[in-house]
Amino acid sequence: MTDPVLHHGQIVVDQLPPRFDLVAAVRAHHDAGVAIGWMWDLVAHPRADVDEHPALTVGVNNGIGILEWNDGQKSHVPATGTHPDWSEYWIAGLHPGDVPPNAHVPLDTAYAAIAEFVVTRTRPTCVA
Repeated sequence: MTDPVLHHGQIVVDQLPPRFDLVAAVRAHHDAGVAIGWMWDLVAHPRADVDEHPALTVGVNNGIGILEWNDGQKSHVPATGTHPDWSEYWIAGLHPGDVPPNAHVPLDTAYAAIAEFVVTRTRPTCVA
């Protein structure tokens, strides 16, 4: 069963329940077998201007992760990312969303980026 936190397209790290392990929740969701690619925007703080502040987009699907950092002005993907074409994942499994080229990464890289963002609230080092 998917953790209710993952039913939201935007996850505000500062509003996660105490001691909530976001990496474990995303890993459990993936390991349960998702039929489509799921993705979420992770943000540090709640803000009204959703599209104008930094966010880490992270997703999982069938053994693959995705990462994209958007600083409000420009989008960044990992320098080591793969998949040369645009692809489609589903925001919290509900609405289609575009994934830019070269955003695909190994799952462990996606999980590490989530863990780093939860701690630092800044762009993960693996995203160029």
